[in-house]
Amino acid sequence: KLNKSLYGLKQASNEWNQDINNTLIFKLSYIRSINDQCVYFKRSKTNQPMILGLFVDDILSIYSKEDENEWAECKNIIKSIYKIKDLGDAQWILKMRIQRERNNRLLTLDKESYINKIINKFNMSDAGINITTPACNSIKLSNEQCPHTNQEIEEMKLKPYLQLIGSLLYASISTRIDISYIVSKLTRFNKSPGKIHWEAAKRVVRYLKGSIKSKLLFRGNNSSNELIVSGYSDSDWAGDIDDKKSTTGYIIKLNNCAISWLSKKQEVVATSSCEAELLALATITKEIIWTRNFIDELTLNKNLQIQSQIWCDNQSTIQI
Repeated sequence: KLNKSLYGLKQASNEWNQDINNTLIFKLSYIRSINDQCVYFKRSKTNQPMILGLFVDDILSIYSKEDENEWAECKNIIKSIYKIKDLGDAQWILKMRIQRERNNRLLTLDKESYINKIINKFNMSDAGINITTPACNSIKLSNEQCPHTNQEIEEMKLKPYLQLIGSLLYASISTRIDISYIVSKLTRFNKSPGKIHWEAAKRVVRYLKGSIKSKLLFRGNNSSNELIVSGYSDSDWAGDIDDKKSTTGYIIKLNNCAISWLSKKQEVVATSSCEAELLALATITKEIIWTRNFIDELTLNKNLQIQSQIWCDNQSTIQI
């Protein structure tokens, strides 16, 4: 009879999540976010928000200076239940480096170390860095470029295409917005990549090598009662040569700092550029509504005013 869930079992991750969830809610009095189940929050004794971000067994804590003693009490409770490591101020999370300039109220996120690992893993340390764009606009990727002969198939089996695309995909969803479009395109050929697809993927690595210092920058808000959530949406009508589907692209900024982005093929075939842009606009609208709800839930500030702006470059879509 199994009295305790063991590491590696199918249900282990669920058992752990239930356990840490009960600890945070019933013993530390945190509230689980409705909008994001991995975020917990509460109002401190000084009436300030205290927020926890949970990723499996890694926890990021956010609190005001006035609440350091209260957080220390919470931490001691966690220590009494689990073996933990207190790493102090967050410097790394999910392979992202966090750097701060507290006096200027600036924070940056980058994946320089992770990108270096990609470069070394795929033997591209000697690759040139004179690439200024992640993709070549003159080359249209399609299924026709997939291998057709047995010799071509065997040659491509020796290429670690899936590993490279997986590595690039993780970089694109965390900090490297600039490669989202081409990586999304390259994932469409995972089943049977050709030489052109492989060269396109290596071009992305060369581009990352040349722009390895790029960072996401976040600035403090000067107004405590106003936030602006702005979004930019676009689409390439019938951009996919094989099935004529369009690609939705958007970026969302909070007070002009990028917090969310997407590049994804649309599920239906748009019959006009207006329809393709409208589908993209609907997608970003849903994300902005979620973002507003999430912010409103976490701030605990009833006087907070959230303004939203969405930018689109298609006049027909704007009229609709």
